[in-house]
Parts: sequence; C-alpha cells; structure tokens
Amino acid sequence: MAFSIAIHFLAGLVTGVVFRVRVLLCLVAVVLIECIAMAAMFGLRAGLWSLASLVMVEMGYLGGGYLRSVLERAGFLGELGTGIRPTRSPEL
Repeated sequence: MAFSIAIHFLAGLVTGVVFRVRVLLCLVAVVLIECIAMAAMFGLRAGLWSLASLVMVEMGYLGGGYLRSVLERAGFLGELGTGIRPTRSPEL
C-alpha cells in the first residue's frame, strides 16, 4: 500500500509542475472514485489507505506548484500560461 501512496504523490508532483488546477481536479476525481471503489470492494481499511493516496496527490500537487514557481524564478521555465520561454534580443 505504501507503494500506491508514493505513486500518487509522484503523480501529484508531476501534475503540479506541468499542468494547471483543472488537471488536478480531474486527477482528484479519479482518485476519489478509486477510494470509493476500494472501500466498496475491500472494506473500510483499504478505503482509508486509498484516502491517504488522495491526500498525497494534493501534497504532491502543492510541491509541484512550488517547484514550478522556483524553476520560473530561476529562468528555466517561461511565465505561467504563456508556454514561451523569455528570450534575449541580440545586442548590436
């Protein structure tokens, strides 16, 4: 089960770095459906482990958003929403 939590954390981290909030909401909806299915099929204990995975998705997203802001400030990524990296004009 700990492997599942680590995978959900990494999914949230990648989502936070690459995508915006709408994609996170879709990911959270999928994991919430997974929580409900796990609780229905395997009992409350498995559902609670799955709920921990949902929390890890959220924490990973927050970490990914922070990482994205750090990379933008360092100049590795362009501004949010533009998809264009800043360029320098050639000096003559």
